[in-house]
Amino acid sequence: MKFLFVLSIAVAMAYGCSPPSKRLSQAEAQSELEAAEIYSWSSGGCTDRNNPRCTSYDRIRCSTVQGLLKFRKDSGCAILINAGTEAGHSPGMYSHANGYKVQFRKNPCISNFISKKYKQIDSTHWKSGKNIYYAANNYWEVEYH
Repeated sequence: MKFLFVLSIAVAMAYGCSPPSKRLSQAEAQSELEAAEIYSWSSGGCTDRNNPRCTSYDRIRCSTVQGLLKFRKDSGCAILINAGTEAGHSPGMYSHANGYKVQFRKNPCISNFISKKYKQIDSTHWKSGKNIYYAANNYWEVEYH
């Protein structure tokens, strides 16, 4: 079973991302993430990018999806995304709206992996390469590059 899981992530990571700044549709990103058993949840039960109660992947950067797939493969942790590119987040160059940031629910597996494997840069931030992980109360906000 573990072999099939690793194989499904390897296939998903092979997804064509050239250039890494390529933007994906909701369907493209969801297909890649769900193939690696990465799922989403929203309070509104929707994926509309313009609705802040939804969790949308529409126009997410390919490099962000690749970062999520790599994190899932390396950590082996379950990931439940609860914020993507939908409206309602802070603006900026490296923002949710621009496809760089996602949020996923905290769980012990994720928190332990980040705190043990990544470099802590202050009391709430860790770094892996150019990627930044921010520990909020009940979720991780991640900026992928």
